Amino acid sequence: MESMTDAQNANIEPADAEQNSAIEPKTVDPAQRIRELEAEIGRYKAEQEQSEWKAKVSADTGIPADLLRGDSLEEIQAHAKAIKDYATPKPKAPAVHGVDRHPHGPLPHRAINYIAAAMDPSFFPDR
Repeated sequence: MESMTDAQNANIEPADAEQNSAIEPKTVDPAQRIRELEAEIGRYKAEQEQSEWKAKVSADTGIPADLLRGDSLEEIQAHAKAIKDYATPKPKAPAVHGVDRHPHGPLPHRAINYIAAAMDPSFFPDR
């Protein structure tokens, strides 16, 4: 195969020149490539470890692992607690409708019962 002459090189479109340079093998520093691969392996290990932590916290708390966020076990646990606290309904005071009403029945009626019980002679055994 003949090499291209300068006249032929001049006729190559810029897009073709980019394709030709992409085909040519690039020389990569082996030490640099090792560092890149070690960094990539580190990222994969960190993702795997986080997935394991999320699965553990999910099993412990019942919060789906997809909802959990954090880079450490402690952060994931704190996030699960925050979600659980938010999702768990807080007890509410009973609704009281109107001034004369009490959540457990009309208050004056209950007060009368308490007074009557207190006035019962059997309530005061020493008298």
